[in-house]
Amino acid sequence: MRLLRPAVYHPAEVAEPEEWGPGICSAVLSIDDDEPSNHGYALKAHAVYGITPSMILSAGTETEQIFYLQDMDLDWQLDED
Repeated sequence: MRLLRPAVYHPAEVAEPEEWGPGICSAVLSIDDDEPSNHGYALKAHAVYGITPSMILSAGTETEQIFYLQDMDLDWQLDED
């Protein structure tokens, strides 16, 4: 979420709350297929099916990709317009 419009407090006749809206965020990650991930979903996929992280991110379903990324502790940054 990003701030679209700040709150207006004075004069009281035009006062309105701040307005928030969706924002686009990004994060940087690197993967190493030689080292199995310690993250829940990727670890299970590798142990059971031999699936590497790059396979999940490049050819996995959207749900699989979301599960993989949710297990990581990424530092998300709000992209500026």
